[in-house]
Amino acid sequence: MEPVVKPGVVPGPRRSKAAEPLATGGLRLVLASRSPRRVDLLSRAGYRFDVEPADIDESRLAGETPRELVLRLARGKAAAVAPRHPGSIVLGADTLVVVDGEVLGKPDDDADAARMLRRLSGRAHDVLTGVALQAGPRGRRGVQSTRVVFRALSRDDVAWYVATGESADKAGGYSIQGRASRFVTRIEGSYTNVVGLPIELVDGLLDELGAALRGGTPRCAEGREGAGGGGGARPTGREEAGTLATGGRGAGADGATAGPPPPGPDR
Repeated sequence: MEPVVKPGVVPGPRRSKAAEPLATGGLRLVLASRSPRRVDLLSRAGYRFDVEPADIDESRLAGETPRELVLRLARGKAAAVAPRHPGSIVLGADTLVVVDGEVLGKPDDDADAARMLRRLSGRAHDVLTGVALQAGPRGRRGVQSTRVVFRALSRDDVAWYVATGESADKAGGYSIQGRASRFVTRIEGSYTNVVGLPIELVDGLLDELGAALRGGTPRCAEGREGAGGGGGARPTGREEAGTLATGGRGAGADGATAGPPPPGPDR
């Protein structure tokens, strides 16, 4: 089990003033998550931010689709933390794995992790991450989807991997940047999405929200649609949101973007 990230200021890597991200519009960014993987991804992307984990009920509602679920939870996390950070942009995110319509969250124990790995063996599954930004009454949100294909796993493969402990606290019971990388035969879309936070989508949403707060135009108004890797493109989209209320439901826009695997983290 990885250590929990404690709330506080998380500095990004040293960089020149010219390289400072413009997307936040000068506002402080707050990550409403305790995930070390999301902290690492944001830091590697050059952002400076605070960390304040959200504590919300993550139970699935009756009749809720996977996309609705990740978006609602992302919105709920942002909304739970935002009141304590006026004048900041709060980022909420939630990731899950879907195989044949079944939602795989974090395993309850080793037996559950083994069950999940057997479900993923020799087939494709989708990794969905809902992302929500809130700055006062304004916000942006979206959902990113990436397809991942596993080779067939033997009983020994499953037993060995579960014994490594990597399944704990990972949606779908695996870490793509860890030992489970040997199981992956193909990925279509955003690698960072599978790790736990689709950085291209986050950056685009921050750009759009920052521009809205400044009353200007996003720096990359065109050409942000990503081409999916390997199996072709999936459309990327984002939504403008008003006040993001906890428990609200909305259908975020799905998307996937190609990119080389960065060195690091997990879901």
